Amino acid sequence: MIKKTITIAVIALLFSSCGTQKKIAGHQNEIKSLTQQVKTLEKENKNLKENMQAFEEQFQENERQMNEMQGGEDMIANAEDGIVLNYAEIMPKFTEEVSLESFIKANYKKPESLKEQGIEGVVYVQFVVEKDGRVTKVKTVRPLQKDLDKEAVRLIKQTKWVPGTIRQEAVRVKMIVPISFE
Repeated sequence: MIKKTITIAVIALLFSSCGTQKKIAGHQNEIKSLTQQVKTLEKENKNLKENMQAFEEQFQENERQMNEMQGGEDMIANAEDGIVLNYAEIMPKFTEEVSLESFIKANYKKPESLKEQGIEGVVYVQFVVEKDGRVTKVKTVRPLQKDLDKEAVRLIKQTKWVPGTIRQEAVRVKMIVPISFE
C-alpha cells in the first residue's frame, strides 16, 4: 500500500517535471528520501509483528495459567485453606497514593554501615499479600548486601496492599518485587 502510493507520487512528479536536470535531481532526492522512509516503515512493521507474536505467546501462556487457576471451586477452596497462590485473576496492588517505587524512595534509610561505601544494586524481596492486604513472610530471594537486604525487608513490611482475588474472593498471593538501591 505504501509502495503503491510512493510509486504514484514518483510518476506524478516525473510527468509534472519540465525535464531540467535540476528538477530531476530534486525528484531523485525526494525518491531517495521516500525510499528510506519506506525501508524505515518496513523495519518498524517487522518489529511490530515480532512484538505482537511475543505478546500473543505471553497472552496464551497467561491464559493457560488462568485456566489452570480457574479450576473452579477447588481453587477457591484451596486458597481459603491457606494455600498461597503465585497468580490470581486480579493481582494484589499497592495501596498508597504514590507508586511503590516512590514510597520506597521516600522511606529509604541508608544503613550507617553503607554511608561511605558506594554499594548500589537491586534486592529482590518475596512476600505474601494476605486476604486483608497485610504483608507476611517477607524475605530476600536475591540478596545484595546484608544491611541493604534488611532495609528492603523493612520497607516491604511497611506496605499495605489491596489483596488479589479469584472470582471476587480475596486470596493469598506470593509477590516478588525488585527494590533498587542507588
